Amino acid sequence: MHPKSAVEAALFYASESISASEIAKEINITKEEVEDSITALITEYDDKCSAITIVKVGTSYRMQLREEYVKLVKKFSKTELSQKETKIIATIAYNQPIMQSELVKKFGTGIYVNIRDLTDMGFINKKQIGSSFQLTTTKKFSEYFGIESVKIEDIRKWIENNEKRNVQT
Repeated sequence: MHPKSAVEAALFYASESISASEIAKEINITKEEVEDSITALITEYDDKCSAITIVKVGTSYRMQLREEYVKLVKKFSKTELSQKETKIIATIAYNQPIMQSELVKKFGTGIYVNIRDLTDMGFINKKQIGSSFQLTTTKKFSEYFGIESVKIEDIRKWIENNEKRNVQT
């Protein structure tokens, strides 16, 4: 078994981002071999203009479609989020941390079900503060939307850039 191919298989098969240490442990190679393999794979995918890329999310890695291909093939994938849930999570992501009470004012009391569902799906975290909850996005949110960072300022920039693209198209 070739280490680079084993790393590629691990990234392909993983349902979530995975660290170099986790890959190394599972396929029995060193962390350095994993990191070298990831670097080589990124270069190969770039050189052949592949629709696939490997991105770093925090301290982990994820194989995903390049952003320009997501819209092209999105119709082939079953969407987990409704249009309302997408609006709600975008509002949370852009304004995080945000209090649930602020969202209720904006979207109405029906939002409680949406927030519960988004929490159950792992897209948002809830932290009780007083009689309300403070809401933030999770790593899964960044992974789902192909955002290469979990930092609030990077998520905000990503949303702003996508909003500009949507206005231009």
